[in-house]
Amino acid sequence: MLGPGGQSIVVLIIVCLGAAIGIGIQKIQPVHHRDDATKDVVKLIMGLMATMTALILSLLIASAHTFFDTQREEIQQMGVNVLLMDQSLAAFGPDSMPVRQSLKKDLSFMLLSMKPNHEHGAENHATVAQTGTMALLDVTHSLTPKTDAQRTALSAAQSYATQIAEARLLMHEQATTPWPAALALTLLCWLALLFLFFGLFAPSNVTVAVSLLIGAVSVTAAMFLMLSMSHPYKGIMHLSDLPLRRAIAQVGQ
Repeated sequence: MLGPGGQSIVVLIIVCLGAAIGIGIQKIQPVHHRDDATKDVVKLIMGLMATMTALILSLLIASAHTFFDTQREEIQQMGVNVLLMDQSLAAFGPDSMPVRQSLKKDLSFMLLSMKPNHEHGAENHATVAQTGTMALLDVTHSLTPKTDAQRTALSAAQSYATQIAEARLLMHEQATTPWPAALALTLLCWLALLFLFFGLFAPSNVTVAVSLLIGAVSVTAAMFLMLSMSHPYKGIMHLSDLPLRRAIAQVGQ
């Protein structure tokens, strides 16, 4: 499957093709189809389509940006939970040191599965569970509390482990939820038809050709931003895992 860059190139080609088809139709179009009344009707339709296209595109960009921010906040919260879990285990006492070292290993394995070059689409919940996520729920089972303070610390550590595992599974589920194909296809068709109308009544000169190209690149850039933010773990705009890496580096110290 094409990434955001490849998909954007396809959008650019289709939009430019729409403009080229419009210019080609113009050359064989009957003269009486180019009168002022016809142009007025076509301009009204173009205005309607441009408004709908701009509305849908802005909504998709806003939705993708919200998704991107949500994933970033979940990574930051996961880093906080990692530190709190380690502190809870430290409060348990020296007996928790082997568990904390095991925790660091499991968390590092989980972090590896979140790298930008990792294909989330090839994963399922079982695979995510094997990359250190569900192991967090079992890492504290070897500890036997002897005092109330240890029981409190162990209970807190297990609570944070559950939150980390839930966040990892939720992030995977969100990242693998596909975009509505019908909506994306409709938007692409509207863009192609809109540029076809642009080319239909445009004069044939270099200025118009450059203007159409700039317009096509502009809408393609908007689509690229939307697609990039919709895939936050790969591509140019991938999320930084620095908050989680910093938290994991402090585990066991």
